[in-house]
Formats: sequence, C-alpha cells, structure tokens
Amino acid sequence: MGAMLHLNFTLKLYWYTMKSVKYLFSTNNSSRLIYLFFRAKSIKKSCGPKNNSLTEYNFKKSVKKNKVKSKLEKNISRAEAPGTPTFSSVSNYSASGSSVQAPFSSVKFDQRIKLDLPYPHTWFPLARKLKRKFYLHIGPTNSGKTYSAIQALQVAKTGLYAGPLRLLAWEVYDKLSGKGILCDLLTGQEREQTVGSTHVSCTIEMLDYQRIYDVAVIDEVQMVSCSLRGPAWSHAILGACAREVHLCGEETVLSLIRQLCLHTGDELTVHKYDRLSPLVLCPPVTKASNLKKGDCLVTFTKKDLFSLKVAIESQTKLKCSIIYGSLPPETRRQQAVEFNTGQSDILLSTDAIGMGLNLQIQRLLFASLTKFDGFFTRNLTPTETRQLAGRAGRFMSKYETGFTSVLHKKDYSALKNNLSSAFEEVTRMAIMPTSGLIEKFLYQVGVNKLSGLLAAFNTMKPGHSSLYYMADLTPIIHLAKLCERSIARRPLSPAHFTDRFILNSSLDISRKLNFATLWGLCLAPINPSIVELVDMLRTTMKNLANKQPYPPLSSSNLKQFDYF
Repeated sequence: MGAMLHLNFTLKLYWYTMKSVKYLFSTNNSSRLIYLFFRAKSIKKSCGPKNNSLTEYNFKKSVKKNKVKSKLEKNISRAEAPGTPTFSSVSNYSASGSSVQAPFSSVKFDQRIKLDLPYPHTWFPLARKLKRKFYLHIGPTNSGKTYSAIQALQVAKTGLYAGPLRLLAWEVYDKLSGKGILCDLLTGQEREQTVGSTHVSCTIEMLDYQRIYDVAVIDEVQMVSCSLRGPAWSHAILGACAREVHLCGEETVLSLIRQLCLHTGDELTVHKYDRLSPLVLCPPVTKASNLKKGDCLVTFTKKDLFSLKVAIESQTKLKCSIIYGSLPPETRRQQAVEFNTGQSDILLSTDAIGMGLNLQIQRLLFASLTKFDGFFTRNLTPTETRQLAGRAGRFMSKYETGFTSVLHKKDYSALKNNLSSAFEEVTRMAIMPTSGLIEKFLYQVGVNKLSGLLAAFNTMKPGHSSLYYMADLTPIIHLAKLCERSIARRPLSPAHFTDRFILNSSLDISRKLNFATLWGLCLAPINPSIVELVDMLRTTMKNLANKQPYPPLSSSNLKQFDYF
C-alpha cells in the first residue's frame, strides 16, 4: 500500500512538472510555472506541517531527474524580469519542507536570510563601485569642524548635506542659497525644489542613495550608535554616493571609521579640532531674578517651554524667544534673529539647538536633565549634555567665554558628572535591513506578512558583528502588525509577490497600496501606545489605498502631540 502511494505521488509530481514545462516553453512565463506547481493538491498536502516528503521529492530534484533542468533554467533566465525569484532560489526554498506561506519561526528560513545578510557594506553596490575618499572632521562642540566641511561643500560642483535636524537642513539650505548655489531642501515635512539644482540639503533619513555627488557632508556621525536613528547614519556612511565624503562628529567614532574603511576600501584622512572658546561650569540659577540677557534655558517639551515663558515674563522685565524642532522655519528664523540681535533677552529651547545652530548664547541653563525620547523618559547622556552645554560661548560670537549650569540644585551634581566624564568610544554602529533587501526576501519567499519577515531579521547577527549590531525593529514590527490587521489572510500567487498587499479582501484596494507605501507607513515616527497616532496611521493607510485626501487634524487632539 505504501509503495502504491509512493508511486502515485511521484507520477503526479512528474505530470505537473511536464505540464508546467510545456506552458513555460510556450509563454516564457516563470511565475506561471511556479504557480501551477504549488496549486497541485498533492504538493500542497506534502508541504503541510505533518508531512515533509517534499524535502525528498522536491521540484528541483524532479526536474533534474527528468533531464529538463538545463532547458528549464535557460528558458527561465531569459523570461524572468529583474528582481524576480530565480529557479534555484524558489526550488531550494521548496526543499526546506515549508509551504509558500512558511512560518517565520522556521530555522531554515532564518538560515536563508543569513546568506544575504553578513556584510552590510555590500547592500550598497553603487557606492562600492565608486572610489570614495573620506575626510573625518572630529572635535568637541564649537571647534569649527562642520564649518570646514561646509566650505568644501560650497566649492563643489554637486553636493549633499545630510544632518540630524530639519532646522540644520534649513540652515545649510539658507547658507548655500544665500551664496547663489542652486539647492534643494528635503526633510520629512518640507520639499523646496529648485530648477537646475546642483546641491541638496536634507535630513539624514531623506538621503538619496542612487544619485552621485562630488561632495557629501554627513553631520553628527557619532549618532551611528543610536539604536533608534543610528541606522540612518550607518547607511549614509556605507551608501552615500560621493567622491568625497566629509564626516563631522566627536572623536569617539575615530576607531570605528578606521575599521569601516578597511572593509569598504575607502581612503581616510583625519582632521582633529579643539574647542575655540572655553566653557565654564557655574553655580545653579534658582531664581528668575538671577536670569540675565544672553541666557538660554533648555527643557524638552513645548508645554514646559511656554510655562517658563509665562513665569519669566511675569516675574521679570526680560523678553523671551522660543525655538523647538517642529516650529515652522520662518518662525524659527524670526525667533533666532530676535535673540541674536538683542530684540529679546532670553532664549527658551528644546534640544533642537544642540546640533549646529549658531546663536549668541552666553550662559546655557538646564531646566531638566531628563527627556522623553518617544518611548521612555530617560536621563541625558554625557554626549547629549556636552552637545547642549557647548552652545554657550560660540566662536566669533559676542561672548568669548561660555557658561553652563542648572535651574535646580538637585541636578547640579548630575550635570557636573556628565561634563567631566570620559568619552565613551563608539565601537559598533546600528544597522537595519534596507527596503530593497526586505522587498527582495518578500519577493523570493512570497508571503504577505511583512511583520513576520521583520521579526526574523530582528534576530539576525550581521557579518562583521564587531562593527555592527542589528537595531531593534520592534517599533516597526508593531506598526507593520497594525497595518496588517486589515490585510486578508489568504495566499498570494507568484504574480502578487510583494507587488500588492491584500487589504480588506479587496483586489481593487490591493492594486493601490504597494510595498513601498506599506514600508513607508511602518517607518512613521510614532509611538504605537498613543491611540490617537495609531488611529491617524490607519486612516492614512485607508486614504492612500483609496486615493482620498488626508483628513484634517482635529484641534481636540493637539494636546496629544506635546512631545512631538
């Protein structure tokens, strides 16, 4: 009986193989071949969790046994479009004993991912083709390191600036435009495009990895170690397509960049800078009456900023200006000009001033040494503290010496420790799979659950693990699951591999929401625990699928955005 079943399965497998080959030779359609194979009931049954017979009788072995493999592979290689799964990749995957919708906990599935994951610098083939020369500008705040890099950017025929803040992107955009350089501005919120532009100023996440520049400036490169935003800097360093790449940051990254250049083959020149003006720690300022012209108070929410403004202006004759990250550029520029020219006396700001903004600050006072980073309330790191305190006493400002302190005595010892602590060397850089890499695996495996693939990536250890670590993808996985709750649980044919995600069981909607759109939604910088933000994400997803305008923001929900 067992022998008869064995023979019956083999004959059915042979029949479906021959039928598929005949269709392939007549249509040059590799996707149709794979689709017919996996539509067979006997094949589906063999792929089940209780029967791994497909490991023994897999598609590849069957084709080889019947002596049509060479013709089949030749025909498929001629028929398949760029990016489609190859014959060997699909047949090898079928040999793992998993169905088309394989469980992401499969050990063999994880091993497949590792085949393409080991060396992150290989994820950017265009950059590897260029002979890049790195210039590493390292030094403390107010040392002139970024100024030197921007000078090289200004004289280049084509150039790119990538920084951590939209305020910095605007500042460089204004500087280049003021010198008559045609420049584009790209941030998460603004796009200012100039006809015939030769330069681009952008936030780090907006960097274009397919455009080649003469000079690229990547600011605040010590951020590579950050588990949240670090991958953006890591990818920029590995993938920026420029003949000259100027990296600006702290001395803590020197050893890491040297090791990285050994792997990428890029030439490295190091420039070290010293602080151009002294920074002095002064006693706490606990009373509003002790505030004076040229002071800057730093706190970390807009609510606290406006509370301080009301308190100071009601208790003293001092006038306050306010700067925070989401402030419109025109308003931010106006507030900075008022403070720098003496029209206002006190500057109130979040940590938006911590990177690069040139302001006439004599004394910087911390109203708090804790901040909410979008997920947790935590203490400022020594690097963050030095970055902010260093805004005082800027070179070529009207204050030759900078001072820093706190508003509350209980914070004084923490500030002192942060300023005096030794620099912690950055030993590894955070990475995460690129959209192209994720789409490649979705295409080859043929699943409609992005969250499962990301969960598999989340457990991976990249090659050269002494240089890299996989950033925590949990926030992105949460958002992917939120999007997938409206995705129908149904298998996809090869024609639908990653092209379309089935939303609300409607093929009409699925044609409108592709992988790139879904991936963009998963990268939205929101906290999944905030109900209002999650609802907005879901509404946006449905509107994108239906090509409807975004709904207006309700004023009743504005209080939920204090931290953003």
